[in-house]
Amino acid sequence: MPTTHRSRCRGHAWPPRRRRHPSRLCPRRPRRVYSLPRSRAAVAQFQGALFCGRLSARMSLRVTEASNPTRGKAVLSFGPSSSGETMASGALAVEGRLDLAGGTIDLRPTAWLSARPGDFDMVGLAGQSNDGGRTFSGRATSSRACTVFTLRRTN
Repeated sequence: MPTTHRSRCRGHAWPPRRRRHPSRLCPRRPRRVYSLPRSRAAVAQFQGALFCGRLSARMSLRVTEASNPTRGKAVLSFGPSSSGETMASGALAVEGRLDLAGGTIDLRPTAWLSARPGDFDMVGLAGQSNDGGRTFSGRATSSRACTVFTLRRTN
């Protein structure tokens, strides 16, 4: 009976029963991606840009809870704004003050919902709206590289 060698093959039988090429000894598992349950309907959705150094990232904010203006929850997703850029992509959960009618966003990151992209820091958002919550702009918080953001409501 083959033994398992967890540090090398994550629980797969070791040694293999037949000879294989070294690249096929330990099959790759797909990366696990976490997400909020689909049953939560989006209260509001925004599209915009996140500026990190000389690069800009496409960003979307999907608000899942905003019944209380002092406590809201959302999913922040980001990725390269054009196909030629090499910016990371990912998604994270954010929560905090989210007053859409009053025009204030102050969200802090809580957890990665995707695998952490390289050395990319979690990003929070702090900003205001001057048009009743249709657009927001402000500064990116909790990040060394990202500085400002803009968002436009899509629903």
